[in-house]
Amino acid sequence: MRVFDFWRHWNVLENPFSAEEATDDPVFLRLLSEESTHPDFAKIYGTPEHPSSAIVFGEKGSGKTALRLTMEKQYALHNESSDKQRVWVVRYDDQNAALDTFASRYKEENPLRHMRLEDHQDAMLALAVTKLVDTLMGERPELPGFSRMRRRVKRMNRRKRLGLCLLSALYDQPNSLTDQRFERLRKLARIQTMQVAEWVAAGLFALIGALLLLFGDSLEMPRWVSLAVGGIGLVGAALLVLLQGAEFFRTQTLAARLRREIKTVSHTTADLARKLRLIGRTRSAGIALPMPGDHDSRYELNRFLLAILEEFGYSGMVVLVDRVDEPAMINGDAQKMKELVWPMLNNKFLQQQHIGIKLLLPIELRYLVHRESEDFYMKARLDKQCMIDRLAWSGSALYDLANMRLKACCEKGEQSVVLSDFFDDDVVLQDVLDALGQMQQPRDAFKLLYQVVHEHCSYTPNEDPVWKIPRLTLAQVSKNQARRLNDMQRGLQPA
Repeated sequence: MRVFDFWRHWNVLENPFSAEEATDDPVFLRLLSEESTHPDFAKIYGTPEHPSSAIVFGEKGSGKTALRLTMEKQYALHNESSDKQRVWVVRYDDQNAALDTFASRYKEENPLRHMRLEDHQDAMLALAVTKLVDTLMGERPELPGFSRMRRRVKRMNRRKRLGLCLLSALYDQPNSLTDQRFERLRKLARIQTMQVAEWVAAGLFALIGALLLLFGDSLEMPRWVSLAVGGIGLVGAALLVLLQGAEFFRTQTLAARLRREIKTVSHTTADLARKLRLIGRTRSAGIALPMPGDHDSRYELNRFLLAILEEFGYSGMVVLVDRVDEPAMINGDAQKMKELVWPMLNNKFLQQQHIGIKLLLPIELRYLVHRESEDFYMKARLDKQCMIDRLAWSGSALYDLANMRLKACCEKGEQSVVLSDFFDDDVVLQDVLDALGQMQQPRDAFKLLYQVVHEHCSYTPNEDPVWKIPRLTLAQVSKNQARRLNDMQRGLQPA
């Protein structure tokens, strides 16, 4: 019997249990609500008006990515309905670009052991600032609060406009290498530099001085006057040239120091120095720059970014950290994951005001956390964080989740079925709950249900269809799937 015929008999238009990854699961993406994810979602999500941090440990397939996608959807709905307390969402779920840039600074096999909290903060600032500049330049779908962006930018005070350009110079990572959007942003923010005017003035002074020295005798003035005025013009021109030269070397030196310090963002010294010169003398703005040994500058830059975002109605920021086991440099290695994540387990970092860090971490790191020393716990203060020690699912929660997916796949106008309807009368509800409970997480529960239906259909002829699955099929598939899970956890077979 064809599986398609089985589902059509129950008025189900598509297989609800075929997908294994949340990002590629059309059924989940249609649901994408608090009810379609883990029961602890409300605790992890918190309140958008007051973003808070959370640490979640979960096995592969336990729903971490589903949590992230659901949080993104809920934050988007909140932003559409709010005017002054929106949340700026940053996805730190693809660390490959930041890690590749970081690794290029070190000529060794495992550069991750040099990873610092400041490097993560730089990578997060780069994502947040790039998203902001993309929005201001109209290069992504318009976000709530940016409808009259040019007027809003021009209404900001000079310090904020200068800070916006400085953040862009330090952290903006446009897709196009030839993009001139920094100049466009500087013009939008009305940040003008005296650099061109000073060169023009130097040229005029030099020209006037030279003309007076050469042709002063033909003018109706004493010779000493023409010599004095010409000399003053040449001295003024020389001073302006020296001023420009000093500014050039200052910005080159500053850019070189900034490039050495900001290790997860791709820069060239010449381009960074050019942007700093276009901004002007940044020291007068009183904005902290990320210098070596300065552990507080990134916190101040975060606060400054929030002050700019507040102009557009965003009072907080949330960083969603996911898929830390997937970067090519890590490739599922637990020790490398630890070197990547441990710098972020810092109480001051996790408890920033108006900033929530959501760490969705593999279960392997939970075992390593429990082996840490007292000093680690004093620094991380995990007792103060919202921590889910293990993203566990009960059989009942998985049963409700399966029924929700069935309802989403049922033909419109038809009465939706529930999972227990698929089984013979001698299969009681508790049998189904027990079978799902052994799977412990959605991905494996869906594999079980997918295999149960396929096993039943493969042993049922088309001429004599049987629409209800017998107890024996459920028991046999459940036993095989439980063995598979056990072997996987012992490392005897892949997932």
